[in-house]
Parts: sequence; structure tokens; C-alpha cells
Amino acid sequence: NDPNYVGSATGTLRIIGETFAAWQSQSFTTTEINLGLAADSADPDGDGLTNLAEYALGLDPHVRNTLPLPTLDSNGLSLIFTRPKDLPGVTYAAESSDDLITWRPINIEVVTDGPIQTMRVNDPLTTGNPTRRFVRLKFTR
Repeated sequence: NDPNYVGSATGTLRIIGETFAAWQSQSFTTTEINLGLAADSADPDGDGLTNLAEYALGLDPHVRNTLPLPTLDSNGLSLIFTRPKDLPGVTYAAESSDDLITWRPINIEVVTDGPIQTMRVNDPLTTGNPTRRFVRLKFTR
């Protein structure tokens, strides 16, 4: 509706989240980076989440965060988490196991869409031992 605009073309502007490297630079000092505290697999706050997981979940790597806990209901074993939408360079996966040795992939679905998405992982407990089940999230770059 700008009176200075001339033309009829339309378009979509898509803003993608910051890269892992940009997140590292903003989240860590040069000294911390040089000490390896910004590495993918480092966990400087000791909360059990690696830096890559903190990035993928939109968390602060210097704040101890609570891990999401699975819930059991009539649909199976579910894990709900939030993440920033459209983070570049990170892949999300979920797996379940009844022996912590053999893991099988399970689906991740969007529950609520927006700049911060609510996601659900669900294991329907239709295979293996349904009384002993573990669910995990995996993040790769």
C-alpha cells in the first residue's frame, strides 16, 4: 500500500535462523572458543545437552536446562519439545529402543507451527518390549 511503489510483482521474504557458526560466535567468548567449550559435543553448563543440541533447541549453552521428559498415554510414548523454525545446517531425528543397543527411527511431527515450533515424537509401542522403552533426540550437522 506504499504510494511510492510501482509495479505489480509480489514475493515472499523468508528469513532463516542463524548458522551454528554465528550462534557459536554470539554465545561464546574467543577464550571459550579457543578452549574448545564451543565445540559441537561440548557441554559447558553440564546439563547433559551438547552445544549442538542447545543450538538445535534454541537454548543458552551457559544455562542449565531441564531435559524434556517423555509421557505415556493411550497413543504410546511421546516426547514434546520446542525448536526455532528453519535453523540452517542442523538435522533432527528421533529414535526409540527397548535395550539401549538397537535404535529404530520414529517420526517427528509439528504440533504448533510458528517462529518457535512445538514438536512431538511418538513411539506407538507396537514393536519390541512396550514395558521397557527409551526415546532419544539426535542432532547432526
